[in-house]
Amino acid sequence: MFCAKCGAQVMGKFCTNCGTAVSDETLPRSEMETREFRLIKAKMLGTVTYKTTETTVTVSDEMVDIRMSVKKIFRKPQMTEQQIPMKKIQKVSVRTVWDFWDTLYALIFIALGFSAPVLFLGAIVCLWCGYGREIEMILDEGGKCRIPASSDSETSALIDRLNKS
Repeated sequence: MFCAKCGAQVMGKFCTNCGTAVSDETLPRSEMETREFRLIKAKMLGTVTYKTTETTVTVSDEMVDIRMSVKKIFRKPQMTEQQIPMKKIQKVSVRTVWDFWDTLYALIFIALGFSAPVLFLGAIVCLWCGYGREIEMILDEGGKCRIPASSDSETSALIDRLNKS
């Protein structure tokens, strides 16, 4: 990488020759555009983690590479990989979702709660566990790609990066 002002080779954030700060504009395109994001979404009931989704998203100029590992309690981990060309992504957004099974259990607890009111607490726990967020990418030809996400800076940075392209 070379300084935009004097042309000297730069190793770090400042030019050792003239002292100019090196910005993202002076970085080579490949260094500036490729970034890896790591998202972890854990579903817990008390101190027991019953589902963990670890997603690694590598974003470059031309491709989004998604590697997702889902680990459920008492089950074998599941791995999926997907590559999406950047030109196929039309829109990226974050949406709130409810887990199907947690919502179903909550409805069962609500129905049972009319006979034993303490079961309403079970419904509240199920609804709490089932609430979450996901990143949704709308693709060409009506396709969608969804990535479980949390409310952290890594999720926001990934959305910003995908929307810039």
